[in-house]
Amino acid sequence: MAETEINIVHEVLAEPDDLKDLPEEDPKAEQTPADVNTVTDQPDGAATTPIEEGAAATESKADADEEDDQEKKLFIGGLNYSTTEDQMSEFFSKFGKVSKAIIMKDKMTGNSRGFGFVCFQDLAAVEDCMKAGNLQLGGRLVEAKRSVPRYFLRSASGWLSDFVS
Repeated sequence: MAETEINIVHEVLAEPDDLKDLPEEDPKAEQTPADVNTVTDQPDGAATTPIEEGAAATESKADADEEDDQEKKLFIGGLNYSTTEDQMSEFFSKFGKVSKAIIMKDKMTGNSRGFGFVCFQDLAAVEDCMKAGNLQLGGRLVEAKRSVPRYFLRSASGWLSDFVS
């Protein structure tokens, strides 16, 4: 390394020492409700946005709804490439009310990837569908399985191998 590069590196590394001279914030200082509910990560001069009251409760409710939806969601594999979401929804409605039917498509071509997901409004419909056995949709035998979130499948430690044979 050249001597000028070493000096620059030394200056950069020395900056944390400069921070010691800054005044510390008083943790006992009173905060108004406006201070607590304001986003302060804005650049100087930028407007701050107050956080709506109950926002945290709304987020946790959304997470709970997503978990409920996950229990009522089935993976449908082996779909005919010409099967539409409406056809899939109509077919699975014989087990119960379908809230959502999605066919996964290739991003580049827009063509079906041959699998999708069905969400039912109640858990009993999921159980009935799983018990039905062979399901034929669009001239093909399709497979219905409980949907497993991606984050359960991605594991560096390989814990999933304990559950999958």
